Amino acid sequence: MRIISQKKIKDFYGLPQHEQAKIPLQQWYYTIRNRDYRSFAQILVDFGDTVREKDLYVFSIGEGKYKVAASIYFDTGCVYVRFVGSASDWGHFLMGGM
Repeated sequence: MRIISQKKIKDFYGLPQHEQAKIPLQQWYYTIRNRDYRSFAQILVDFGDTVREKDLYVFSIGEGKYKVAASIYFDTGCVYVRFVGSASDWGHFLMGGM
């Protein structure tokens, strides 16, 4: 898959308060990048706790401490990262606060 905006991921774990997120987020990134998902069911094989909220696929990373939300276009193989943050930040994002 082609991931569009790795920068959001790096910016998040580049912050001193989130440096512990680096390894789990890199593992997510490299797993997604090296797969060719054609359906949500295929994503669930690797990331069983992924959910669909509105038009986003929400991945729970690092034992649920972090969330990555992405738009995924299976036909083109593109993953657009829309949100990277803590689980509590995700709640604020959903309510339009971020």
